[in-house]
Amino acid sequence: MKFCNIFTLSVLNILLSLPVISYGDNKTDYENVMILTSDGVFDEINQAHTPDPNRNFLRDRIGLDDGEIKQFLKDTENFYLSQFGLNFTNVPWENGVKIIPDVAIMEIRNFSDLINYRTKVINGKRVNYPVEAGGVFVNIIGRNVLYHGQFGGEEGKPAFPFDELASGYYWINQGHDKDPLILQFRQSTVPTRLTFEGWKMFISEISSPIFGEGKSDGLETIQQDKKNDRVRSIIRNVITFPGRLPDSELLL
Repeated sequence: MKFCNIFTLSVLNILLSLPVISYGDNKTDYENVMILTSDGVFDEINQAHTPDPNRNFLRDRIGLDDGEIKQFLKDTENFYLSQFGLNFTNVPWENGVKIIPDVAIMEIRNFSDLINYRTKVINGKRVNYPVEAGGVFVNIIGRNVLYHGQFGGEEGKPAFPFDELASGYYWINQGHDKDPLILQFRQSTVPTRLTFEGWKMFISEISSPIFGEGKSDGLETIQQDKKNDRVRSIIRNVITFPGRLPDSELLL
């Protein structure tokens, strides 16, 4: 088995075990820790997400006005251009979609309720909060595509079909007596890539007006569920604030 397969399986085992970790007195090495999971079954893969051409999630859930939505979209496109060399800036939106032919497709969408996305742990406390998420997602659709920008450089690095870039927001419903938690995520400096086992390992930068800057590390897969001949979505996602521990703490 190749090293990347062994590494992926090791990370998967760690992430799958995280929801049952005991935190003692609700303390960790991080200031704040959240664990998000998804385990949903549905009929077709395309039911895993919902196109959102009218930006309803950004407007109604996140509370952005039209000017803020326009700025968010512009900032996201500029990031994809500067970091990965994917230039959507002059491509017009058509029903919430931009396409660079034979290269990549950008879409405004949100996760479907069918994937059953939930927040399970916040700072050692077990919870069961519904999660909605949405934003701007890019998928590589062409062959022989090269990333440029800061990631690929002038010579370029090969993109793989099904590579994904994601930027958007989490909306975490804490119930009627609390305001929802809103976290903004942005693709890290590397693309999300499909492994040989059918898992995608993703790393995102996270920001929160409450918790500050953090990191989101996780794995996701959408595969055929052999038990009932349907499709199953699984996500294990760990969010930490701050994003990384200082080296001095890691060595203790």
